[in-house]
Amino acid sequence: MLEFILNNASTVMISIIVLAVIILDMIYLVRQKKKGKHICSGCCESCGMCRK
Repeated sequence: MLEFILNNASTVMISIIVLAVIILDMIYLVRQKKKGKHICSGCCESCGMCRK
């Protein structure tokens, strides 16, 4: 197992970094939603996510 990790260290590190970015982005979006902010900038009539 250690040999596999050592042979693929760059792939493992890049995967960890990408996973961290995705998790941080999800945390940011959840916090923004709890504050009542929308992902989009406005409310379109044709948008299904628009709450009136």
